Amino acid sequence: MLANFHEGGNDTIIKRIKIFISRLTRLKVSKVDQIGAFLFVALILSASLLWLFEERFTKEHWQSYPQKRYKMADEIVDNKLLIGKSKQEVILLLGNTVRSLKVDDGEHLIYPLGTPPSFFETKKEKLVIIFEESRVVKVIQSQE
Repeated sequence: MLANFHEGGNDTIIKRIKIFISRLTRLKVSKVDQIGAFLFVALILSASLLWLFEERFTKEHWQSYPQKRYKMADEIVDNKLLIGKSKQEVILLLGNTVRSLKVDDGEHLIYPLGTPPSFFETKKEKLVIIFEESRVVKVIQSQE
């Protein structure tokens, strides 16, 4: 095959592609299978695009674009990026907080996340970081 490739050049490849396409067009595929294949490809494509354009958390983005923090909050919560960190480590990573609450068993830091786009509600979101014994034990994303 390598000899054909080098000697025949692109003509051999083009002929093989034409033969492959002609065989594909002769296949008998039911409408249900065609629809299923289309939906499967659409699902894979949309999942890939969502992953590609999803905002990743970086210290620079978090501190530079406070109105778009809601895009990065999912990664912080889902990947447990702050669990086990001290208050100083959190402030170093996320910057100074707007609010801090002292509670009986620890402290809570609250960071505004901005307002995510929505058709119905336009509620601002916040990130609540819960400390116990000077370490982060829980991170919650909630609406104000």
